[in-house]
Amino acid sequence: MISKYSHKDLSWVNLSSPTKEEIFHILEEYYIPINIKEMIMKNPREDNIILDYNYLFICLSFPQPSYGSNQIIFVIRDNFILTIHNKPIQALDSFSKEMELDILAGERSKITNSNLLFSYILKNLYISSQQQLLDN
Repeated sequence: MISKYSHKDLSWVNLSSPTKEEIFHILEEYYIPINIKEMIMKNPREDNIILDYNYLFICLSFPQPSYGSNQIIFVIRDNFILTIHNKPIQALDSFSKEMELDILAGERSKITNSNLLFSYILKNLYISSQQQLLDN
């Protein structure tokens, strides 16, 4: 499933349990370079960070007590962030709902670039993972 959130010139595209066609469509829409496309399509198994052609490719694993860990791929550029993950992630779903409400209310103006957006997403992922681990 593809979810898009935009505020001013900044976009976040979240692909949750996407099909190969959905991934390919988004990668084409955002003009992702071929080497990064190949890394995404290979479905990397290890955590990794690569800076290439002004794109930041990050692959991170987050613990999910109910089924091990969930890997998230981030592709970051000045004006957008793509997140790709094969299993639903409660923290991303919650954050996306907050984004929708803030965008409708016009309150998310403090997130003005992809670096800040990425830091908010990571913060929510780590807080959620920590809480899940403490609960189990």
